[in-house]
Amino acid sequence: MDQLAQVVTGGGLITLLGLVVLYFMNSNRQDRAQHLTVIAAQDLKIETMEKRHDAKIAALEKKIENLEKEVDTERSARHAAEFEARTAQHKLSLLQPPGEAS
Repeated sequence: MDQLAQVVTGGGLITLLGLVVLYFMNSNRQDRAQHLTVIAAQDLKIETMEKRHDAKIAALEKKIENLEKEVDTERSARHAAEFEARTAQHKLSLLQPPGEAS
């Protein structure tokens, strides 16, 4: 009981308060270090996901570009075929005698 009285009075109380403060400071430092480790891991995960997302977007953009080229090629071929058909129709109409229906 004398030891408890000494702790509660004078220097013992200051020592006890100092130990409590040191305990909480150390605990806070450990919590902060753990928190920073978790944040770093989450940042790495997010960065990895962003890179994967960017790669998917680039692949889709390339696919769209290829499809647009294919559509342009098909459109050009269709226009060329329509022009050839009109030209052939015109040549055929020139070969028919006047007054004959085509």
